[in-house]
Amino acid sequence: MGLHRNSFGTYHGGAVLVGCLVLVTLSLLRQATQPFVESLPMLAILMSVLVFVVPGAVAGAMAPRAWLWNIVMLGIFAGAFLTWQVGGFERPTWRSPLPYKVFLVLVAFSALGCAVGSLLGVVARRYGPLSRDRLRRP
Repeated sequence: MGLHRNSFGTYHGGAVLVGCLVLVTLSLLRQATQPFVESLPMLAILMSVLVFVVPGAVAGAMAPRAWLWNIVMLGIFAGAFLTWQVGGFERPTWRSPLPYKVFLVLVAFSALGCAVGSLLGVVARRYGPLSRDRLRRP
């Protein structure tokens, strides 16, 4: 029993790939706008949260039955990308636990943000404007 069929739904690699591309784009945009939002901390926090919620929502809307796998894959990718982006992999001392702790903390926060977004995407796909039943309703 591999990733293709299991109790968590069907794994959808395309949804995770699109989510990763959205995450990289938003993260680089967030980094580019850092000098402009230094005086507006609430906007900086909102942009930081959206970096994780939007890719989760996109992946959740594309593959609603595999939302748990979306969270796992996006969380691991986001943790690795953000650790690389802040310089955590530049010259790490692999004997030190610090690179591993940074990576695990970023994976945990990324997975939490992607979970919220993925559940929002699933709800939008099933009941919202992306619902197929909406077209059949009178």
